[in-house]
Amino acid sequence: MGESVRVFVYRCTDPKSPRFAVRDLASGTITEVDEVWLADAVFEVSPSGRYRSLRENRRTIHAGVFGTLLSAPPHRSGCVVNVRYRPAEGPYFLNEEHRPVHKATLVHFVRGKVFVPREGGSWP
Repeated sequence: MGESVRVFVYRCTDPKSPRFAVRDLASGTITEVDEVWLADAVFEVSPSGRYRSLRENRRTIHAGVFGTLLSAPPHRSGCVVNVRYRPAEGPYFLNEEHRPVHKATLVHFVRGKVFVPREGGSWP
């Protein structure tokens, strides 16, 4: 029961869908969900995938978040900072202050958006 499931989470390619795809790194299975929580997350953007997306002017899967899947929301999570990625704005995920986000102790994906705790804040 205490098994850690490592996953890669990315936004579904349908621009009208606020859902996320969760790929289990061990099995390769992909599940679409409305909400997901990750711990010990790393935000990744493939430079070649970003370039291809910009060159072809279409959505591709080239950015997402690696982390440990949580089965339930943690108590008092504090995920209040919106993080976004737009290929034309730069090669990183950015927070509300337009500062790059590379990793987070906790990440909440919900309603098509991504949230992390404030910098300097930690998850209990």
